[in-house]
Amino acid sequence: MDTKKVSFEKATLRDQYDAARREEIARLMDPRTGKLDARFARETSCLLCGSADRAPLFTKQGMDFVRCTACRFMYVNPQVNEAVLEDAYRQSRSNDIWFKILKTPGQQKYNDEKYAWFLDEIAKSVPSPSRLLDVGCSLGHFMALARDRGYETLGLELGAKAAAYAREHHGLDVRETRVENLQEADGAFGAATLFGVLEHLSDPVGILRVLRRVLRPDGVLALLVPNTESLVARILHGDAFGFDGRNHLGYYTKDTLTEALAKAGFAPVRMKTVVTCI
Repeated sequence: MDTKKVSFEKATLRDQYDAARREEIARLMDPRTGKLDARFARETSCLLCGSADRAPLFTKQGMDFVRCTACRFMYVNPQVNEAVLEDAYRQSRSNDIWFKILKTPGQQKYNDEKYAWFLDEIAKSVPSPSRLLDVGCSLGHFMALARDRGYETLGLELGAKAAAYAREHHGLDVRETRVENLQEADGAFGAATLFGVLEHLSDPVGILRVLRRVLRPDGVLALLVPNTESLVARILHGDAFGFDGRNHLGYYTKDTLTEALAKAGFAPVRMKTVVTCI
């Protein structure tokens, strides 16, 4: 066992988060079948291309993971319905623990380095001053760093506690609304970010199209998703932490991410996969 990894997980409370998340998922299961209870479930077609044709991959914690036979996109079907999922984001024990995780020194150091890299990349195409939209901004860590570099920021965050922290601790403009409800004018932003968000969305292409609309024609979208063809995913397969089933609805490779972006009018400039201890 990698003691360094265990130490990091405990130092950042990830072990507590995982336990809470598993308990919450277990409560969504039908005890008779061990599968997602029909009261909380919704059937779906491929989130990327809309095809109903799929092949089973594996089952984890009662959730069925499948692959679209038309475009090869991997997703969960059936999925937890949006009302249950949104409630988990707004108020749940695991969400409260995640709030604490983001404030741990180890996580903040990791995020400082990660966000600095993204800001360096964004600045190559969209230097400050410019407007920047952060979707799923959480506690506002990235937005605060972007503001320090001269960007005018707006954040969207469904978690009331995280949004309040971003406003009160960092003094940021954060709205507790979904990106579909964004009323900003076309071309209002020079840059937009989606860090750990796209995999949570049941309509990823639709959300990407909203972002394409509010970005300038020469604007930049920066995003971060788990790569299901990464070394970690290849080694651990279904045991990989990212294969969640409740929160993560879609699972991307470089090819399927490129396809999702293309459907929304984006052309990838740079893609990078980094193996970390997280």
